[in-house]
Parts: sequence; C-alpha cells; structure tokens
Amino acid sequence: MGKETWVLLPYNPDWRWLLGRDDSPWYKSVKLFRQKNKDEWNEVLQNVRLNLERKLSININYAINENGKMNFDKKYSEIEKIINDNKLDIALNEIQTLLTNDPLPYRAFNFLGILFGKTKNYVKAEEYFLKAVNLKPEFTDAVSNLAIIYFEQNRFYESILLHKKSVEINNTNPKSCFNLAYAYQEFGEIEKAEENYKAAIKLNPNYADAQFNLSLLKLLKGEYQQSWNAYNEWAFLSCNRTIRNINKAKWNGENFSGKKLYVYPDQGMGDVIQIVRYLPLVKELGGEVIFECQSALYDLLKTAKGFDKIVKTNSDFEITEEYDLHIPLQNLPEIFNTSLETIPNYFSPLKPGEESNNKWKNKIVNPQNYKIGFVWTGNPYPPINNKRHASLNDFIPLFEINGIDFYSLQIGEEAKELENYKKHFNIYDFTNDIKSFEDTAALINNLDLVITIDTSVAHLAGAMNKKVFTLLPFIPDWRWGLGSSSTLWYPSMKLFRQKERGNWGSVVAEVREEILSSNKYQVSSNEKPETGFRTAASGTRLYLALSAGENFGWGVCSKYLNR
Repeated sequence: MGKETWVLLPYNPDWRWLLGRDDSPWYKSVKLFRQKNKDEWNEVLQNVRLNLERKLSININYAINENGKMNFDKKYSEIEKIINDNKLDIALNEIQTLLTNDPLPYRAFNFLGILFGKTKNYVKAEEYFLKAVNLKPEFTDAVSNLAIIYFEQNRFYESILLHKKSVEINNTNPKSCFNLAYAYQEFGEIEKAEENYKAAIKLNPNYADAQFNLSLLKLLKGEYQQSWNAYNEWAFLSCNRTIRNINKAKWNGENFSGKKLYVYPDQGMGDVIQIVRYLPLVKELGGEVIFECQSALYDLLKTAKGFDKIVKTNSDFEITEEYDLHIPLQNLPEIFNTSLETIPNYFSPLKPGEESNNKWKNKIVNPQNYKIGFVWTGNPYPPINNKRHASLNDFIPLFEINGIDFYSLQIGEEAKELENYKKHFNIYDFTNDIKSFEDTAALINNLDLVITIDTSVAHLAGAMNKKVFTLLPFIPDWRWGLGSSSTLWYPSMKLFRQKERGNWGSVVAEVREEILSSNKYQVSSNEKPETGFRTAASGTRLYLALSAGENFGWGVCSKYLNR
C-alpha cells in the first residue's frame, strides 16, 4: 500500500529483513527498529519514541526558536550532556538528525569523533574530527580532540603541533592551554608543561584541573613546600572526591593537648600506606588521635604507631566518633611542611600478625628457592591506569630465569590472565585466599623480592622495608620524582623507569639484568636456540602465540611469534 510503516524486529529477525539496516529493499515505506540484545525491547521502544517525537515535532529538546527553526546551540548543548552521561546510542541518534538539519554540521562531526574516541575506534574518530576541522578550521574543540586522538595513538609530535595550533587560533581559551600543557607533560617537556598550566590559570584562576595538575607537576619536580597547599586545596574539585559533612574545626598543626583529633583517609589505600608514617609526629603534638582507615587496611594498620584508636571507614563516610578537631590524612605532609630533605623515612615498618604470617609461610611451595612476588597492572578504574599496565608477556624474560619461583600478588579479574603462564613457568597464584592487606603483607613477608607496577603493593612492600623493584611509566606519579633510581619515601625500594612512553620491555630487561648480576641465577639453557624453534622454552612462546591467535586473529599471533 506504500503506507509509512515502522517494524520492530527481534535480535534474530526473519530472513526477509536482512541484517544491520533500518530500511527494507522489499518495502520502500518501511523503517526497521532492531533489538541490540536478545529479548530486550526497552531500547527499541526508546528509539521509536525518539523518532516519533522527531516526526511529530513535539520533542521540547529540539528547542524551536520564535521563527520556527531549530536552535542548534541549545541542541548541541543537550547532546553534549547526553554524551557526558555516557548514553552513546541516544547521542548517535540525535547527531544523525542534526547531520540532516544543520547546514554546517561541524559540531555534529566533532561529536561523532568523540563517540568513536570513547569506543577507542581512533581511525573513525580521526576521520570525523578532520571533517569538522575541514568545515571550520578555527573550531578549536575539534582541533584539540584530534590532537588527543593522535596522543592516544602515540603520535606525540603531531599531537603537540595541533594543541599549539588550537592555542594560536584562540589564545583566550584556558582549555586549549591546559591540553597543550598536558601533552607537553606526557611528552616529558616538564618546563613547557608548567608554562602552559600557568597560562590556563591566568585565563581562569578557578580552573581546578589546571591548578591541581600544576601542583602535581611541582611535586613531581620535588618542589614540595611550594605545592602542598594547592595540591590539597584543588584535589577535591579536580578529582570529584567525596566531601565529608564535617562541622568541626580543621586542625592547623598546633598542639592539641586535652582534645581529640580525628584523622581520616581522603585518597586511595596506597596513599594511606605512604602517609600513615606521619601519625607518630601528630601524636607528639597533643591529646588523643583517632585514626580512620579503609576496611581492607584495618587488620594491617591496627598495630601501627601514632594513634590511640583505629576505626573503619563506613559506607556513608560518616564519622560516628566523638572528636574536637579533624584533618585529612593527605594534609599531613603540608602540616609538617615536608620537603625532600624532611620526609620521615625512618619509620617503624609495617608487619603482619604472627598468625597470618605463619599461615602464608606454609603456602610457600619451595622455601629453599628465591621467591619473587609480582604485579603487572594497577587498579583498572583510575584513568591513569593505561600508564600503569604492562602485559604478562613483558614479564616472560623474568619468568625464564632458573632457580626462581614467582608468586602473583595481582588481585582482581586481571589475575585470570595467569592461567596459560602457570603451565610453563614457576608461577604460583594464591590470591583467591587474599582477603585483606594483612594477607598480602604476610605473603610479601615470606618472599625475597617484590616486582610491581606503581600500585598499592609497591607502597606496602616499601612500608614493610622489603626489597622492592617498582616499575614506573615514562612520566610517573608525583611521589617518585624524576630521574632517580631511589626514593626518599622508601629506602628499600629501587625504581626502574621507562625510557620511552609505553615501552615496558626495556624496563623489564633492566630488572632482569639486576637479578642476574647477583650471579645466583641462570637463564634456561634453552633460551637461545642455535636454529629453528626451541624445545621447552620455545614451546612456551609458541603456545602463547597460538592462544593469542585463537582469540584475536593471526595479526596478533604473529606479533607474539616475532618476539
């Protein structure tokens, strides 16, 4: 009949509706709405609703102005909010509508680039950002976004050139200055990064991200005393940390005899382990110290020094104790005006309880062997984790050293990656039995060395005064400073730094040489075959390559074989 018809299709439709299209070659007047997931109709109906609103012009979000035309500025603002809420499918539908209505859709192309960037499809993201820039060369949002995409692809020089172009187009835009500063920072141009953070702040003194990043940069350079105040002041605004409902006075470092001081964590567990050393200094200044810590740290820290009472953080972050003054734990370096020279690195090492220590001692398989604990990736949630992530293949040169048993300290889903490796190397994984940091500490206490990416395990091993090798990205977290292989925070720790961004192989090679230089260990005799494939050790490499091929295709497989 040629009537306009909308057909709702299940995940596996009848043959005549084909796949992946919203029209039908059989009926020109038919529009198809498909399930994205089996038996889920909500998203289909939401899509129908959006199309109805669009068709009937009753969607108030279309922001029709008094001349009956679409208010594009308002519409693009609404789409930006939808993208920020991570409703990417809805955003895509709205953008497609704008592509047909906006006579100069450079902003729509920019948003499409953002959508593809969020899904790490950098080729398509680059395509749409370039379309936006070609339509409007002075559109700094697209120029900056294209620079970010280049940065994610390790095209650093191109990225910096584009960020500089964005600043040249509009030198009154603080965000462009910030983006250029961050690119310089990650490229290792620290002074240029600082210059551009300051430029962003000059344009907008309340730019929290720029203020906070500048404080981190100064801490990284070792300018502690000039940085603590800004670091603490801007952290909550920049990092969206939970602001507690506290109506008592904040402690200013003065003597508090006769009063109760409540000290609580405001950052992650690694930070708590690092800064808890200040509590004895706090205790020297007065009355009763009540220390709050995360539940996972409670058993480990309950025997630490510097407080009268220890309590666990509750789910609502409410303080149930009676107190007179309060201070976030991370403020203590500022309270004591800490410089590189005055870091309190002569502290009582943390240690597990005797019962826990004995339990984990009994799990050690070959007590006579040299025992190394290892962690290859950090917490998956912080954005910085893409810098703190090595692969297990990067660690193979270590696993191949004879006479060493390796004990995984990796917690979480990533630990499942070990299965293939345990079949071919002396790797043991008891992490399913780790319920708290005291368990981790007890296992570490029964090892000879810990090798870890920058994680809370690095802080824990350092705070226990255990020998620890910490592997750092090209631009590390502020506390590790620049250039040195040692750290004043942990005397027992040695730092191994990336020489180029993303290259963990060279870092592991340095660690391997450090271990072999002790002359206690030797590499497997099969490690360097004269010809052809190896037998035992070679089988390991070939097996991993085939595993990769089964899941990811022969492109990835060949990558492993070439190694």
